[in-house]
Formats: sequence, C-alpha cells, structure tokens
Amino acid sequence: MSYHSDLVSPYTWANRAVVAAVCLGGLAAACGVPQDRREAFTVAVEAQEARSFERSAAASARYLKGATPDDPRYDRALMLLGRSCEQLELGYAASVLFREVAMGRRNMELLPDALRGLARIVDSGVYDDDLIVSGYVAGTEFTAMPDDVQGFISYYQGRDSIRHGFDEWGENQFDRIPVESAYHWRSIYVYAVRAVARD
Repeated sequence: MSYHSDLVSPYTWANRAVVAAVCLGGLAAACGVPQDRREAFTVAVEAQEARSFERSAAASARYLKGATPDDPRYDRALMLLGRSCEQLELGYAASVLFREVAMGRRNMELLPDALRGLARIVDSGVYDDDLIVSGYVAGTEFTAMPDDVQGFISYYQGRDSIRHGFDEWGENQFDRIPVESAYHWRSIYVYAVRAVARD
C-alpha cells in the first residue's frame, strides 16, 4: 500500500477514513447517534469508555461531519474515531487519523497520544511505511516527548538515517532512546546487522 502525498492531502485521507467508518454497516443510524453535534461528541466519549467502538466511531463521525480543523474538539473527535477504528481492526484508517492529529499539531496535548497510536499500528506489523515512518516520523522534528514516545521516534528516525547512509546522525538518534524502551534493543539489533554487513 502506498500513500501518495503529492496527490491526496492527509485531510482528504482523514475524511475518507471517517466515511469508511460510517459506512461500516450504516453505523450512525443503527447505533442511535443523535443529530446534534455536541450530543454526538458526548455519545462518542461515553461509547468509547463503554468499549462500544462501533457506536463511538459513528458518533465521532457524526460530530466531524461539517467540522473544520479550527473546531476546538476536532482533533479530539479524530482521536476518538482513530481509537475506535483501531479497535475495529481498521488499522489503515486509524493510522490516517492519528497522523492527521499529529501532523496538525493544533492541540499539542494530543500529540503524544497520536504518536502512541501510530506506534501501536507500526508495532502490529501491518502498516503503510510511506504514510507513517518514511513519510512522517523519520522526517519530522519532535521535542520534549515522553520516554515511550521518544523511543519510537528516535528508533525510526535513526533507522531511516542509517538506511540512507547517515550513520552518525542515526547513532545520535539511537542514543536518545531510553534504555528501558523496547526500541533500545531494536537499535542494538540494527547495530549488529550493520556490523555483519560491513564484514
């Protein structure tokens, strides 16, 4: 699967993910989601807390219908929809939504959670590298992230740098990975593979 950033914007992909989630069996009507957007947002939160992900997705999508990125709850609704999609095993849709929140940086409070969502999807092994790693994480600067998020970021930035022959920069990124992080051991593996390849 490939993401063509020059052809379609992340906002368009996020909208398509919303449509896909709503189309999942006519969820909005079947789940009894209110027409009022504010009520729909409340239902989305409550449904997610109750682990009713179909209803949460439908309510989030209802809230987002007609919303714009300057809406104060826009990114929160995207996160609700992303988590619901992830739980419904719609990983690609979830990754598009998490990436949209992270790239937009409209609500910095949500950035670590959006990156955690991307990390979970990457760790699942089924993800679009062009969308998440090569097309976003590897080439974006992040500051003051929690240790779990920093491990994810530094590992994929370092790995990408080493793949492109920038060993020193990659090593600097690997040095930023907390020792407690699972990504620390992945970086050690990259060093081992590189050493074998050089011999």
